[in-house]
Amino acid sequence: QHRQNVHFTPSAPLLAVASLLKNDEADIADSACGRISAAALLQHLRWHRVGLRVQKKVLPLLGADKTADMPSRTRYTAHNRAALKRMAANIETLQRVVNCFDANGIEYLSLKGPALSQLLYGNALTKESVDIDVLVKPCDVPAAIALLEHIGINVLQPFPRSISTWKTIALMCKDWALNDAHNSTHVELHWRVEINPYLLPTAFDIWYARRRRVDFAGLHIDTLSLEDHVIHILVHGARSLWTRLHWLADFDALLRRDDINWQCVCKSIQRLKLGAMLLFSWQLSHALLATPLPDALAPIEKSDSAVT
Repeated sequence: QHRQNVHFTPSAPLLAVASLLKNDEADIADSACGRISAAALLQHLRWHRVGLRVQKKVLPLLGADKTADMPSRTRYTAHNRAALKRMAANIETLQRVVNCFDANGIEYLSLKGPALSQLLYGNALTKESVDIDVLVKPCDVPAAIALLEHIGINVLQPFPRSISTWKTIALMCKDWALNDAHNSTHVELHWRVEINPYLLPTAFDIWYARRRRVDFAGLHIDTLSLEDHVIHILVHGARSLWTRLHWLADFDALLRRDDINWQCVCKSIQRLKLGAMLLFSWQLSHALLATPLPDALAPIEKSDSAVT
């Protein structure tokens, strides 16, 4: 077997969104000059959840596109205002969750969302998110849910009170859905990160021991280390077939960092047998966003069997 490059033909709107993300001025200009309509561009920005992070580049395009109907700019700015309002509500709910857990000795890790946005982009409002994901130990889930319900973050489905029923659910599921009655923010309380424990085994104690603390908006949030974020975003995005570019943009931002222990990441990828997943994901990211491959990951490219 041998590794083959992944070949695909992206659509014009996908290329336009990718060009906005990678600051390719030539492609941006080309995208505005007849390749796609304003409506198609806005539709893809909404789907890929990157409208906020490219807003300064998109607004001039809408103004310059003579074929764009006037409401396009209005719809785009209205969508971004709604996204900012939703993200502010997410941060407010995250603050309540974190304060509640800290006060009651519940160890947690914030996944994706505002914490990752602050870590990667220096702004908790750059990365669009539709909910809050928090990981706790399986043994702490019943207590964590009781605490959250006490502060008005309620389960969407009744949580089992029987220990045997809970143990069965813990084996079959990965999270429990809740909703903040104060601002309707959706919260997913995880006890593992993937439904398939063989794809990415949850090692909470190890992840927590090397956690990263992120500070923003007066909050002190515990989240995954940068090295663990690489693995998590890789598996999460690839498992979802990278259907939204905001995951790929986060993957690109991680691979461009020079403050990550790439030797550690390389060992984790080899131990978890994620080499083919990494190479396929990198080839896709390289094709769309010109993502470089860190030198320390080169042994994976040379030794992994095949990406076909």
